[in-house]
Amino acid sequence: MSWFVVRPCPELDIASQGDTIEEACANLEEALGPFLEAASPAKIAHRCHREVYVTHLDVAVANVAVCGTPASRRRAVSSTQPSGG
Repeated sequence: MSWFVVRPCPELDIASQGDTIEEACANLEEALGPFLEAASPAKIAHRCHREVYVTHLDVAVANVAVCGTPASRRRAVSSTQPSGG
């Protein structure tokens, strides 16, 4: 199975990906630069989210452990915590 890392910037609704965390972060910086240079202040303000909520979602796939938690001990969705603001 092939995995990749997704690095979001939820404040501006932009994301990037890479094979490693470092690559995903570098790719996100590469994506954000041209956007911030080209977008009008109004466009940036429109896309900017002041409150961002992050949640963890566990998904059972044929009783296979996901994220190190046995399928029998997982809940559908863990608690949601507000972040940033």
